[in-house]
Amino acid sequence: MKEKITKIIENFVKDYENQTTISTKWGKPLVGFADANHP
Repeated sequence: MKEKITKIIENFVKDYENQTTISTKWGKPLVGFADANHP
């Protein structure tokens, strides 16, 4: 599941920066996950 979420985020960033109105280019996004059950 983490891999799927990470891929969705990476694809969004690639698609977003390919818009003609966006001149900013980003590197690979940093994606982290937290455990809600961890004290």
